[in-house]
Amino acid sequence: MKVLVLGGTGYLGSAIVSALHQSGHDAVVASRNPRAGDRFADLGDPASLAATVTPDIDAVVHAAAADADWDVQADGVRALLHALPGRPLVYTSGVWVLGATSEPVDETAEVRPIALVSGRPAIERLVLDGGGVVIRPGVLHGGGRGLVELLDGRYVGAATTTWPMVHVDDAARLFVTALERAKPGTLLHAVAEPGIRVVDLATARGGSAKPWANASTDLGSAFAEALALSQVVTAPAARALGWEPCERSALANAVAPAGPVR
Repeated sequence: MKVLVLGGTGYLGSAIVSALHQSGHDAVVASRNPRAGDRFADLGDPASLAATVTPDIDAVVHAAAADADWDVQADGVRALLHALPGRPLVYTSGVWVLGATSEPVDETAEVRPIALVSGRPAIERLVLDGGGVVIRPGVLHGGGRGLVELLDGRYVGAATTTWPMVHVDDAARLFVTALERAKPGTLLHAVAEPGIRVVDLATARGGSAKPWANASTDLGSAFAEALALSQVVTAPAARALGWEPCERSALANAVAPAGPVR
């Protein structure tokens, strides 16, 4: 299978490219700053997205982080779906669309998005109604990158906050599994550990945990709200497809980060 990966040079995108290669597929990278051999794609320009979907492309993975507004992002997804009749689109969302959870929630839960991802449920619906697949990764870790590295021994919000976690390489393998096995209109959670206390992550990373008192000022209020979001999220639909996370736990990576993502 020849798969176009939008955002294929990013944290998750580069892991997806590696996972595709390891599974015997051909990955074509598209980004706003293409390297030699890559294709150009700008999420703020829907026409450029459609232009990347040449007849030789069998599927598209949308793993690009966007700074365009939600309406433009939605137009981009429409352009991709229009360019992909009969071929799958796998769209990267995230568990933050679920909002705070007091009990474990799975793929059937209602969405209650926080401000940072307010427009994402509408895009999820576009993808699902168009026969695509939506994957919601938990908080990514691994490769010496991710939000645990950003915290650097601090935490935002309550000391009881928990994050649903997944190693970036495990998440990437779910994208391959989805391309190979998921039916059109499937929603999947890429979550290996349903709820890990952020205080424990901060302690493991920095030797002690301290509140990030100025997080809203330092990071912006919307991002600080996301870091303070407490969730417990499960992934039964992904497990039913045969996805089995096998990488190091979030706490193990916080204690001794592994090498960089390939």
